[in-house]
Amino acid sequence: MSDLVLAERAGHVLVTTMNRPVVRNAPSPALIDELSAVLRGADADPEIRAIILTGAEGGSGGGRGGRRGAGPGRRAGGTVTRQWTLS
Repeated sequence: MSDLVLAERAGHVLVTTMNRPVVRNAPSPALIDELSAVLRGADADPEIRAIILTGAEGGSGGGRGGRRGAGPGRRAGGTVTRQWTLS
């Protein structure tokens, strides 16, 4: 694994950080692969009860590859919160 996704465990919580601040943490195939691996590992760990997903240096991971404009899951000037259920 590279440093595209940083993961730190704090008790029963896994704090996961997308680490592509130059492009505001926009997803790339490599980032998605690493994030998927981290989330699968967390899903397999019965001690993990919550996952916090964040972006390095305040980037939103809006999905536009660093291009201007609000993309899916991104709101200009605000915070986006989502909840996923792993099965």
